[in-house]
Amino acid sequence: MIHKSVEKNCRLQRWCNQSGFTLQDRDGLRGSLLVSSRRQVCLLQLFDHGSLIGFRSKSRLQLNAEHVPQDILKYMLCSNSRMCFGAWSATEEDGITSFVLQHTALAARMNARAFSTICEEIIKETMIFECLAVRAGLLDRLSIVDGRLME
Repeated sequence: MIHKSVEKNCRLQRWCNQSGFTLQDRDGLRGSLLVSSRRQVCLLQLFDHGSLIGFRSKSRLQLNAEHVPQDILKYMLCSNSRMCFGAWSATEEDGITSFVLQHTALAARMNARAFSTICEEIIKETMIFECLAVRAGLLDRLSIVDGRLME
């Protein structure tokens, strides 16, 4: 029984290592990937729920709930119909709307290749969404300084 618990605790790290990702933070059965390109940064949170592995990327875009452009909602719906991995959702709290891309996969079918593909697709989609938000003037660009996110 202890062996299974240790295996679960290490598999996120193992899949990251095998996929060429660096796990930034690790807290038990959760972890975070901070991925950057020349222009953007994406934080991907990973969750190990035993039989399920969760992937979650929250966009930096937050808008007043009463003023969410219809183009954003249309983009999310269209993306959800074409994506193989994940689905966009919008959540509202205290009048502020946040945008989250999530995917859940069976752990029994997970390997380094599948893990890498899912991570890359979710990261790519989040970056596309944020590029569109930047172009629309809804979000400022970010940069990385000394490995830290700077606004």
